[in-house]
Amino acid sequence: MGIGKESGTVSFVKKADPNVVVRDLAAMVNSFVHGTVYVGIDAEGNVSGVAHPEMASQDIEDAISDSVQPELEARVERMTEGSGKYYLKVCAEGNGAPYCVMGHYHMRNGCKTVRAMPRDIATMYLSGGADVVGDMASPVGDLEFTKLLGRLGGDGESLELAIDGCFRSGEEYNLCAYLM
Repeated sequence: MGIGKESGTVSFVKKADPNVVVRDLAAMVNSFVHGTVYVGIDAEGNVSGVAHPEMASQDIEDAISDSVQPELEARVERMTEGSGKYYLKVCAEGNGAPYCVMGHYHMRNGCKTVRAMPRDIATMYLSGGADVVGDMASPVGDLEFTKLLGRLGGDGESLELAIDGCFRSGEEYNLCAYLM
């Protein structure tokens, strides 16, 4: 039974190597917002099988949760084909790109996973609407906005607008507030 062909959003991995699976999955989500990795499938799309599907499935789930930042939502399904061989289908979707795997960023180039270049990473951040400065915590925790009030001309409304968006959860100042 053939699964099909590899593409930008579909990858075949013959051996259950969690590092390869996670790298390919993150690359697809970085490039196309979704992707599927089939484990136990040869390069032609035929089922070669996974010897211990339960263990391999758990190892892949652990690798996804331990090595991908930001957190990537993925699911691992154990599948079987007519001859009784097991294979895994690992699917993910995400719009928090770029996803980093153990300090490295990857993307898809056709059917291949390649290391993302700095320009590619910057494009992923910008196209995802990321606020890199606004998401970083301030190195100073006791910021005073009274000086800012004077710089804005003293009207409270301008101050409220300037402060709006300068906090993260838990009332922690972000870097945007610090730079103001």
